[in-house]
Amino acid sequence: MIGKVGIIYQDANSLGFLQGLKDRLGCDAELIMPPTAIGTPRVMPRRTLKLAWVYFQKRGVELIVRLTDADGKRWQDVRRDELERVPDGTGEMWVFAVAVDCTEDWLALQPAYLAEKLQLDQVDLAASSHRADAVKRAIKRVQKPDEASPNVVRRIVRDAPGDVA
Repeated sequence: MIGKVGIIYQDANSLGFLQGLKDRLGCDAELIMPPTAIGTPRVMPRRTLKLAWVYFQKRGVELIVRLTDADGKRWQDVRRDELERVPDGTGEMWVFAVAVDCTEDWLALQPAYLAEKLQLDQVDLAASSHRADAVKRAIKRVQKPDEASPNVVRRIVRDAPGDVA
């Protein structure tokens, strides 16, 4: 069983998505956050991936999950390009998840559920050109005063009905 998973994500909503997925799956692995030096770029250069590898290996990580957005590109190309830049011989240790087009679009795959959780009209989720911004604004609006935005997304993913895939 995998005990430690290093995670590299693009933004706060992506972090919440990974945490919610971990909860939803009942995974007991500890999520190891990346250092600030690795950052949260959409595209990670070879040097940054090597730094991430070294950092996570020192912490006993057994798997690294990278979640990024396709941002209008083919997700397959984004995944392949990042996998080609990982340090030689480490490819089996990396999982590259690429949201098409962004994490907010993934959240909106079940618009009725997301609209209820974010107190939105489903119409606000229909237009793909405005969906991500509408979801981000709604997350901020429903966020409790002492709550970080990743926790809102974490709850949405964790508590989704069983038929939400």
